[in-house]
Amino acid sequence: MHLTLLLHVAVAALLYAPRVNADTCSVIQGNQYCHAVPWFEYTNVGSDGTYQEVTNMGSDGTCSTRPKHFGGPLAPFNEELSLHFRGPLNLRQLAVYNLVGSQKRQDNPGGRGHQHADNGLKLKEKNEAPEQSQHRSVQVVTTTIVTTTIVATPRMFTTTLNGKLVSWIENTCGEPTSASPPAVESSASPLRSSDSAHEPAVSTQDQHASPAPQVTPALPASVHGNGGDFKRIAYYDTNTHTADNLVFLGNRGGDGSGVFDFNWGSSLAYSNSKGSGGASGPEILDDVVIRSANEVIVMLNKKCENGDCGYTRPGGVAYHGFGETVKIFMIEFFMPHDGATGFLADQPAIWMLNAHIPLTRQYGDCSCWKSGCGELDIAEALHSGSEFLTSTLHSQHPAGSANYFNRPTTKTMKLAVTFNGDASTIAIVILPDDTPFGPGFAAKHIEKLMNSPSAKRVSPRADIL
Repeated sequence: MHLTLLLHVAVAALLYAPRVNADTCSVIQGNQYCHAVPWFEYTNVGSDGTYQEVTNMGSDGTCSTRPKHFGGPLAPFNEELSLHFRGPLNLRQLAVYNLVGSQKRQDNPGGRGHQHADNGLKLKEKNEAPEQSQHRSVQVVTTTIVTTTIVATPRMFTTTLNGKLVSWIENTCGEPTSASPPAVESSASPLRSSDSAHEPAVSTQDQHASPAPQVTPALPASVHGNGGDFKRIAYYDTNTHTADNLVFLGNRGGDGSGVFDFNWGSSLAYSNSKGSGGASGPEILDDVVIRSANEVIVMLNKKCENGDCGYTRPGGVAYHGFGETVKIFMIEFFMPHDGATGFLADQPAIWMLNAHIPLTRQYGDCSCWKSGCGELDIAEALHSGSEFLTSTLHSQHPAGSANYFNRPTTKTMKLAVTFNGDASTIAIVILPDDTPFGPGFAAKHIEKLMNSPSAKRVSPRADIL
């Protein structure tokens, strides 16, 4: 049967079946979904390359750029990153950890620095990771539970999703009951630039795939940082209404702070405590559900000075992103349905950008996004009302998966996002509900939290061609 006809048949079947078999993949709103999984791991991340760095945003609407070379472990994700939250979302806790002993450790820069003890940890020095050669492709590994025999024969698949020709190679390990679900590139994240591929998909009803049982996985390699220990360098807790060494921003220029003009729109500004508008100065996010289509950006509480962030939009509020090639973000949140309609309605997301992007122009031209300076979608609903949260790596070597996290609509989820330049890996892992976001820990402690020796997994690996 012709591939196009097969896709039409699959979509038609969804209209009459509210649930689908967990061992199959489904196409919903043009996006493919296969299995609910407890973690994603991107391997072989990092390359040598060049993106277009903004050098000037003219008052007449002209944008000047120059080539900027990047290279090394995780590049370009070894550069400073901003963290973004789009509603409907309630952020309960956020902690950022750096490996103690790294040469560029961010130690309480600016503003309210944390003053917690190191919990008596015996800290070790981190050995510097060797420079990496350029990689051809990025791989993504996702996990699910399987119980029977190994499928060892790889197969090539090609299809068109979201107007793009996507190919992948099935390469399984473990004990699947049938051919393992392929890992494919998810649709582009909505509205990260003016690229037409980033228009939002809107739906009033979602078809729910039957979730595979979720388990806490064995520790991905990306948590390890040469055996070193981690110390918290930034923290937010909604219960105590404290923000420690981080700042809440938004694309709200002209509303209390920052600037607005008709050429470039709104710059970065301080976010108000509701995540619904701008503010004249730093405010701590309240215990609120950020509404649909509203976005809050979190950056390190260290102002950009004397060009140390590169070029930033004149008049905009400018802070540093989170640096280091070995770091961990722990996030506690839930994403309730809010009944909204219209633009980006009920389509929550958590993602990271190269910090140069919001510091110039996040939405539209005149940023380094189109030239591949880096975006990581951590947990993103690709259409209105979706119960699925996908992950995608956008760079000059993109990767993604058709597997997903189940959206936490009624209770919180805890995720760890780990970056390890030593192993060229980025992992996104569901944590146990009782995981503390303490002031520091040894690497072996988080391994205990995330280890599940009885879990049986299949790891489909895919190169996005």
